[in-house]
Order: sequence, then C-alpha cells, then structure tokens
Amino acid sequence: MTAWKSSRALPLLFTASVESASIAIAVSRLRRGTASIDVRASIFCTVREPAPQPLCGFYASAFTRLLALFNLSGHTEVVTCRGTGEPTCVLKVALLNGQIDAEAV
Repeated sequence: MTAWKSSRALPLLFTASVESASIAIAVSRLRRGTASIDVRASIFCTVREPAPQPLCGFYASAFTRLLALFNLSGHTEVVTCRGTGEPTCVLKVALLNGQIDAEAV
C-alpha cells in the first residue's frame, strides 16, 4: 500500500478499531492532509466532575503509534475532551502529506 493510500485509510482503521474494542464510538473526517477524529462515548473520559486536563491521551497515543506502524509522519493532538467538560473528544491529526517517516527507514 502506498503512503498516500495508507494516510487516507488510517483514520478509518482507527475508528473501526476503537469501535470494535467497545471503548468508544468514533467518527473520522479527512480534509487537506488533516484528519479530525470525533470520539464519542469514551470510557476514558466519562467522569462525574470535569478534570483539569484532557483524559483522552490514550487515543492520541494510539493514533500516533498507528502512524508509526505504517512508517508515516504525523502529529496528533487533543483539541477537546469530554473529561474536561466538552461535549465530545476531538483529535486533530496532521498527516504531513502522506510522507514516509525518514527516521523510521
């Protein structure tokens, strides 16, 4: 699979993995090299009182690891988190134009 195809397939693979593990419901969108992943009903972020910092770092780390497994460069960050009082958890993933990670080769 080419780097371009992998970079487009990974958000879908990630959302399917999260849902099949029954830890959350996720929706992904890819636009101009940036994936937006909306994680709803996360078991990590369901808390009684808002936390001072995001609790969904697991998802950001998991997506970053998924990029590394396919030797793709990218940067994942948590934009909003249900654990801090927001309605959903949103991750932003800059896919760096489907480029292969030079450090991993």
